Amino acid sequence: MLLILLACLTPRQGDQLQAQNSELAAALDESERQRVQAEAELAECQTLSTPPTAAEEIQASAMLVQANEALAKGDALTAKGIVAVILSEHGNTQAAWGAERQARELAAVGLDAVSLDQVEWWQGQHDPNAQVTLIVFWEQWCPHCRREMPKTNLQWQRYKDQGLQVIALTKVTNSSTDESAHALIVDQDIGFAVGKEKGSVSEAYFVSGIPAAVVIQDGKVIWRGHPAKISDEAIESWLE
Repeated sequence: MLLILLACLTPRQGDQLQAQNSELAAALDESERQRVQAEAELAECQTLSTPPTAAEEIQASAMLVQANEALAKGDALTAKGIVAVILSEHGNTQAAWGAERQARELAAVGLDAVSLDQVEWWQGQHDPNAQVTLIVFWEQWCPHCRREMPKTNLQWQRYKDQGLQVIALTKVTNSSTDESAHALIVDQDIGFAVGKEKGSVSEAYFVSGIPAAVVIQDGKVIWRGHPAKISDEAIESWLE
């Protein structure tokens, strides 16, 4: 029928009709492609929204405990691997929510240490040849930082002769001032190196909340997390 119709048309009309048919066919192909894609996205959404079973929740929670235990022992690489499995295989569980922040922090593990040349040193100095360097990010207005700094100071005193270097870096944000930050250092009798940075160091190590800690060995980040999670066992393992 189409051939008969084309025969009755002028060459120009025939060309126009063929062009219209080609456009229509292309539109139909695109519509089918979009339909298939929409169905695939819907199926994926339905899969992700499927509630996990009790067994899956238990398994994911147990894995998260294992990741935290590895971090407490100073083994961030093992923790990083466990967290990755939780997110990839148990992403719809409650444990995955807790693993997401750890994943963001642990992304720094394995990175090269960044330069501290731009740090304004208030106290002490940076030794690039230290066996192990623990960098703590803090602010004077942060109550959790004020609680952790004395504990970190005690750890430094116990292990400094064995090769542990501790550095505290602040950006002096919010209500803090240089004077109030200095006063806190004096009040808490902090003995390790303290400096002020502009933000490039904390950004390089994916620090979005404080207090935060980074451990560096042989020019590489080997641990990243909350300083409260740093145990004597972890420090001793790094210094071996």
